[in-house]
Amino acid sequence: MKAGVAIGKIFGKIFLFMSIGFGFTHILVFSFFNGVASESFIDGFKSSFPDVVSEGFWLGLFFGISMSLVLGTWHFISIIRLAYGINKETLGVNHIRKIGFFLPYDDAFDLAIGSTKIICNCKVQINDRPTGKIIAKVGSNWKTWGDEITLLVHRLDEERSVIKIQSRPILSTQFIDYGKNLENVETIRSYLMNHGA
Repeated sequence: MKAGVAIGKIFGKIFLFMSIGFGFTHILVFSFFNGVASESFIDGFKSSFPDVVSEGFWLGLFFGISMSLVLGTWHFISIIRLAYGINKETLGVNHIRKIGFFLPYDDAFDLAIGSTKIICNCKVQINDRPTGKIIAKVGSNWKTWGDEITLLVHRLDEERSVIKIQSRPILSTQFIDYGKNLENVETIRSYLMNHGA
């Protein structure tokens, strides 16, 4: 049931964002053309402001429904293909994992730094060994405008450490990523599990 609500929210957000954005842009553009149209070829295209608003509403509604179906379904199918299950967490764009290791702090930190190298187009921006904080940026691609991967290494005792992995889009308003940040987190988690065990 929670996955159904999450799916509905994603489709709803896409619909609202696309329909309002497209409809409002239509109204602005055609209101501008109606205002500047005089004795030119645009004269034949003049409409009254209420007609422009009505057109903007219906075009926005159509565009919003179309784009929510296309982009929402694409996002949903991308998550299914990753095979991590469908739930509220996997459908989101901000993913967090924690992993415990029987490794000293310095070894765990080196392992965390090494894990960023397996993500394509990933560059470490902050590498702070004393605080255990690593921040890496992933460049833009067709799924996102870029991602921020944060790894926090915590010392439990002399022989044990915990690594917290977080991946999210750089653009905070992005609410679909076609599974890119889930893939980032799971790829790093797999690397850490395979090399730190």
